[in-house]
Amino acid sequence: MPARSPAPCILCRQTIEISDAGAAIQMNLRLVGVTDLPNLCRALGIPTPSSSECGQCYMCIECCVELAMGKIPPPTQPLSLLAHELISRLTGKNPAVIITAWQQLRERIELPAVNFGLALAEGEVLPPAPRLLQKNAG
Repeated sequence: MPARSPAPCILCRQTIEISDAGAAIQMNLRLVGVTDLPNLCRALGIPTPSSSECGQCYMCIECCVELAMGKIPPPTQPLSLLAHELISRLTGKNPAVIITAWQQLRERIELPAVNFGLALAEGEVLPPAPRLLQKNAG
């Protein structure tokens, strides 16, 4: 997650360093249905405030995986439910999220990293067992 400073995870509060993987959660808020706001501000002699705001927070990769794997928030927390749905979809579409979380866990408990590129680069084709060849031939 480049171009950011270290920040706490919104769930576990663990600091996410700039080199750590995670999810950036952006929220945009826009006022709707407040039609008299500009007139009211003019009448009060104050500048018209902006009608939208935005902000950003972060979630560590481990909490993303935990949330996506079934830690469903209660229905009384609609923003958490929305975050759960979005993170589940994003995590489900991208297996690299799970692999990254696993690699960071290995680092934390001081196990060597696994290079999946080397592990998956060469495949081996195995012939069927002779027993199966005889059974299918008859």
